Amino acid sequence: MRRTTLFIGLLLAIAMVAVAAVPSGATKAMKDTYVIAECDGTEVAPPERIWLTGKDGVHIRGISNLYTEYALSAGAWVETGTNQTYANGNFKFPDFEGPAFGLFSFRGTIGDFDGTWSWANTTYGRAAGKSTDGKLVKVKLGIDPAGYPALPGECLVTEFVVTDPHG
Repeated sequence: MRRTTLFIGLLLAIAMVAVAAVPSGATKAMKDTYVIAECDGTEVAPPERIWLTGKDGVHIRGISNLYTEYALSAGAWVETGTNQTYANGNFKFPDFEGPAFGLFSFRGTIGDFDGTWSWANTTYGRAAGKSTDGKLVKVKLGIDPAGYPALPGECLVTEFVVTDPHG
């Protein structure tokens, strides 16, 4: 009985030392949200392949576009960088709705991110991407631009949520 009590006491002491050794907040992820205008996409490389599905759609593989990114800062759009995408998609006519997927290379003042993305191409599109460094970039597409200052070109207003799991 005495050994059991001593053993349990020793385990509790080890557990308390282990908990005290972990800095507070060490597991909390940092999270930043940005409103971005993705503007004036320029085709960098034409699609490698395009084919009709034989029913009601088209498949596209290997298209690359370069976008200029603007962040909303103090009520104005400020150029923040570029985003080059490499895309593949399976779309249905007549609205080109369907999934898309590929790679991205974002360079800008809010960070540099390379990784993969996927997108459900609908009226209120949703995209999610994961960068190779462990940061997760989620994108909400199709935000109504009416509540924002005039856009700096032909743009799509988006929301980036960047999470750094390492804090």
